[in-house]
Amino acid sequence: MKIGEHLISNVLGALSVIALFFSTSPVRADPPHPLPPPPINLPVLKITSITPAQPTVGETVTVAYQLTNVGSGAEAISGFIHGGYNGQGLQASSGAPDGSVTAAPHSALTGTLTFKPALPSSSDLTVALDGPPICPSSGGGPKLPCRVKVLASTTALLTVVQPTVHVRISGQSYANVASKDSQDGVFSTSQYLYVTHSPGCGWWGNNATDKFFDKKALPAGAVLEGVDYLEFWPKSVDASYASGNVFGSGGYGASETNSPPPSVKWQNTCWGPFGGQNVIYAISFRVAMPAGTDLGELTSDPGAIPNAPTVPPGYSRTPGTSPATTPAATLNLINNGVSFTGTFGSSGATGTLTAVTNDQNEAIVVITDANLGAGCASSGNVTLAAGATTTPAQMQILYGSKTPKYPKTLGACLVRLNDGSKQFLMVNLAYTPQN
Repeated sequence: MKIGEHLISNVLGALSVIALFFSTSPVRADPPHPLPPPPINLPVLKITSITPAQPTVGETVTVAYQLTNVGSGAEAISGFIHGGYNGQGLQASSGAPDGSVTAAPHSALTGTLTFKPALPSSSDLTVALDGPPICPSSGGGPKLPCRVKVLASTTALLTVVQPTVHVRISGQSYANVASKDSQDGVFSTSQYLYVTHSPGCGWWGNNATDKFFDKKALPAGAVLEGVDYLEFWPKSVDASYASGNVFGSGGYGASETNSPPPSVKWQNTCWGPFGGQNVIYAISFRVAMPAGTDLGELTSDPGAIPNAPTVPPGYSRTPGTSPATTPAATLNLINNGVSFTGTFGSSGATGTLTAVTNDQNEAIVVITDANLGAGCASSGNVTLAAGATTTPAQMQILYGSKTPKYPKTLGACLVRLNDGSKQFLMVNLAYTPQN
């Protein structure tokens, strides 16, 4: 080989080595494009309403829900809707009885569950969607249990309370009665409290205020809805005298106020037409409370019959007025040598006397029942000036009653010495016949 040819051969060999080097060096490639995510479907479950919002024990509760199938997939979502509250299961009340549902892609379905709470509670109410049961193959061996996958769930706080009941009580357990006399007293039924205040009658009567719920309140949750009150009035005593006289004595009566605490202000007297009369009233309270609340005393239905207090003997539901009387009757009292006597009212004619008026032009002494046989010499009789009329208190002294019953024998004397010259004297009698 010639020198030139050898040189050319060497150059070509070097170039081939260089070419081989460059042909085997790594070349950086562009990164691959990411693959798109696979399509998926997701269940979204929510409670849309609970009716009623605060139910009572035993009341039907309706829970409305909405299940939405969201995502990019084209698959339906199937499963079973169920719920629970405080250990109780909820029942499907719409759709399939077993709670099975199927939500189409990109759509929502609604439904309801119901239950009746057995106990009061404030707990989470749960609604859940379970997928179809997954039961693994046993492979010829013992049967394996199926399992359930929870696909979605949601909760809401629910408070269940006892139902409200309405009752009537007498209020004796909550009464703060101002007892001013040893003969004051209270008597209770399941409906009303009867309170009696006696004047005691030394020189003066009594007055005070009875209060209710001031020292002992109703239990938590119980609410006072109303007060029923009735004052009883002595029969045949004109209520216009109840305000007393200008000197501030002789006042009688009771008045109730609902301003908290409820109270009854009362007064009685030893003077005037109402002298010696007891103040008597009945009071009752209407209460709303959760069922099962213990008020500490008997309760009754506010609408039960009888729901009105019983009227005590000798009293009336309405204030008395001046008794209707017939025109005054004149009675001639005959001189028997000791006194003048006469009987008013024939056999079979009954009624009451309300007053005796001296129809003489001189003073007389009216004799008490106890002194009829003894005449005017005994003490305790009542002197009436010419034209004067007995007061109710004097009738009480004379005959043991402000309105004694007739037929009745009356006796009287002249204040001056009975010299036998006067054969009779006249008195006028106010009376009320009894039908």
